[in-house]
Amino acid sequence: SSGINAEYGVLVGDLNMNLLHYESSLNCQNLIDTFSAAGLLQCVSRPTRITDHSTTLIDHVYFNQPENLISCNIATIDLSDHLATVTQVQLTQCNSVAHYPWRHIGHNNFPDNELSHRKFNTANDLKFQELVREIKWTPITEDMDTNTAYYNLLSPYTDAYNLAYPQSTSHTRRLHERKNPKPWILPWLEDACSRKNNMYHNLQLNPSPKHL
Repeated sequence: SSGINAEYGVLVGDLNMNLLHYESSLNCQNLIDTFSAAGLLQCVSRPTRITDHSTTLIDHVYFNQPENLISCNIATIDLSDHLATVTQVQLTQCNSVAHYPWRHIGHNNFPDNELSHRKFNTANDLKFQELVREIKWTPITEDMDTNTAYYNLLSPYTDAYNLAYPQSTSHTRRLHERKNPKPWILPWLEDACSRKNNMYHNLQLNPSPKHL
């Protein structure tokens, strides 16, 4: 298989393959070899599910830039029968606006000719860290169902992220889009108007039967 072409490629999930048995399991060896051939390194090295009678490493994290891997740890919070994996990687420093269509959690409300972006810089990183430190995590460890616990974990973290890295939009103009476009002037009509204006301009510069 070919390598991952994306700058950062991450694959995570419960693969139900116990990598603690890597030395004796041909299936585990084949799995690691397959991902390695695609340029993905398995990062988790500790058990992710512990019961009274078993210890397994079945929740995997694969990353295609191991030189940028800072840490991969296990969070011992009983949100489910699996422990959570927490992976930290070093992304390329971006002090300018990052222009890419950001898929916000749940939906994307921006038109096709608008790009959403966030500013990632040191100041915003520090603000995000401060907001995360202020989160009260106690309700997450209280006795509750899994869905409620997950929401209580995700909601304050997402709020902190959106406050530290607010989302903005930038409009990309079409080739012949007017300064004040009207909804009834469709793109094809803008193109037709532009061709007509160019023909009239050529006629004024060089009046001849060719431009009539």
